[in-house]
Amino acid sequence: MLANKRGGEVLQYLPKLAAGGIELNCQLVLCRGINDGQELRRTLQDLLACTPGGQHRRCAGRRDRLPQGLYKLTAYDKESAAATLDILEEFAARCRAEYGRSIVYPSDEWYLTAERPIPPAEFYDEFAQLEDGVGMWRLYHDTFMEELDNYAGLVLPHSLDVVTGTLAAPLIQDCAEA
Repeated sequence: MLANKRGGEVLQYLPKLAAGGIELNCQLVLCRGINDGQELRRTLQDLLACTPGGQHRRCAGRRDRLPQGLYKLTAYDKESAAATLDILEEFAARCRAEYGRSIVYPSDEWYLTAERPIPPAEFYDEFAQLEDGVGMWRLYHDTFMEELDNYAGLVLPHSLDVVTGTLAAPLIQDCAEA
């Protein structure tokens, strides 16, 4: 897909890196009909097998975001995002039960596309994958509400325009209404 015939070779090095004590932070870029469904299950199983005890792994699941002109992709819709999110949440719950933390963290866009509630802050285990768009929505929302609770000044009704992407619009609207 990336026009790099050796791109898949990196997978053979992950167990060696983990065995050497190197913490693995993986980001899966999921492409509908290509590496989701059963292939996603296999990938997650393989990644979770890299190190014993789940001590040095974090995995963030992202939606398709490849540059145009490389490979024809089909965008995720509500139903396909929900099916993928079910798999990611299943593995996160399994890891939480076995290791005491989620390890597998679906990015916020999965929840937004599937039109599901964003998990509570505790799910994100101190927001270890924030830079990958994992938990950003929850952190922004909770921080905004906390600051709003602490605000001692008078807020007069007023109007303003906010430009945002469609996925972020519900968060911005929720905060604005609060």
